Formats: sequence, structure tokens, C-alpha cells
Amino acid sequence: MISIGGRPVLEQGICLLRDLGFMDLILTMSHMADQMMNCFGNRERLGVRLEYVLERQPLGTAGALFEQRDRLGNGPFLLMNVDSIFGINYSRLTAFHREQKSLSCCLSTRSPGGQQPPDRQPIRLC
Repeated sequence: MISIGGRPVLEQGICLLRDLGFMDLILTMSHMADQMMNCFGNRERLGVRLEYVLERQPLGTAGALFEQRDRLGNGPFLLMNVDSIFGINYSRLTAFHREQKSLSCCLSTRSPGGQQPPDRQPIRLC
């Protein structure tokens, strides 16, 4: 697992979610599952309730969400890849979603250095 500043990127993502108030996390995994479970085996050390779900075959983001749909309940949830780093203010995103009282909110970003054609405006899907 990749570390930055002496901490695995995945751990940093989990701590970010914790700091936003997400205390019940479902971590779906297939690739390197043993390493991740060994790293986070003591689930309470990060201050969250972490549930591991092993995928027999990689399902992708939408497949993993579909498989976990019954566990999510009717309240809000945040779906994200916590092994990636983005310069996103998740506090603003979750606050905006709650203020809008929308059914769903989707955020996408451009690749670093990506250019947006001058005739196109950003689209907000919330």
C-alpha cells in the first residue's frame, strides 16, 4: 500500500471520513485484501466502525455499491474511492448535499492539467 507522510493513503482517507462524521464504514476489496485487513485489523484504532467485504471478483464502484445496497439503509451515505487523493473539500460537498436535500449528489473532477473547452461550462449535478 502506498504511504504519504508515513501513513497509508487508505488510512488517510478513512481518517478524513471519520473527521467528517462518517463513523460506519464499509470497505469493499478484492486486490490486496489481506494487506489491507492486516494494516487495519484493529478497527477501533482509527476511531471508526470498519466492516470488510471481500469481493470474490472485482466488481468496480457501481458493482460494489449494488452489492451493498441493502446495508446502506435510507439515510445519506458517501461513496468514494479512499485509495485516491483529490483536492476536494468534502465538508463543503456534504454540507451542500444536506442543504439541497437532494436525492443524490455527484462530483467529478478534471485530471490535473486538463483543459476545459472554452464553449463548455461546468455542470453541477446536485
